[in-house]
Parts: sequence; C-alpha cells; structure tokens
Amino acid sequence: MARGSVSDPGEVLAVEEVMRRQPAFRRRVWRLLLEGRSQSEAARELGVSRQRLFYHVTRIRESLAEAGFDVAALRRRHYRRTRRRRRAAGVTQSKTKQGT
Repeated sequence: MARGSVSDPGEVLAVEEVMRRQPAFRRRVWRLLLEGRSQSEAARELGVSRQRLFYHVTRIRESLAEAGFDVAALRRRHYRRTRRRRRAAGVTQSKTKQGT
C-alpha cells in the first residue's frame, strides 16, 4: 500500500529515515524545498545549476517511491503548502521570475 500523507508521526519518521540514508547534499536540497524555496532558488543558494538540482530532487523522489510513498501526492501537498506560504509572505510568481 502506497503511503501518501506525511501528517502521521509514523510517516514523518519513515520519511526522515529515508532522508537519513541520503547524501548530505541531498538532505540540504530537501531542507531548502521543505522551507518553501523553489528549485531555482535552492539551486542558486547551493551554487549549482537548476539541472543539477533537478537530478538530486529526482533521486530523492525515487528513494521515497522505493520506500512506498506516493510521491505524486507528496508533491501536490508540498506545492499547495508552498503556494500558501508565498502568498502569505506577499511573494508572487512574477516577483520570483524577475530575479532569473
């Protein structure tokens, strides 16, 4: 059975266990994305190309899928939460595009 929600404390621990097994760089990528940064912002902060960051995000998603998580459901929840945070902070899509 695929896991989809990470609101359950057991699920949070399972995600943390998957992430503990990741290289340090991927854990940094994960943390930045959880903080609500876009992939472009995270790439800039880490000093890597967006393509390189996308590679690591893909590997993280594969690891979560192998652990039985419904990665598509996790992505949808993450993007909704990120959009809410950006709106609350007064950041619009056009403002983030100006810096690129």
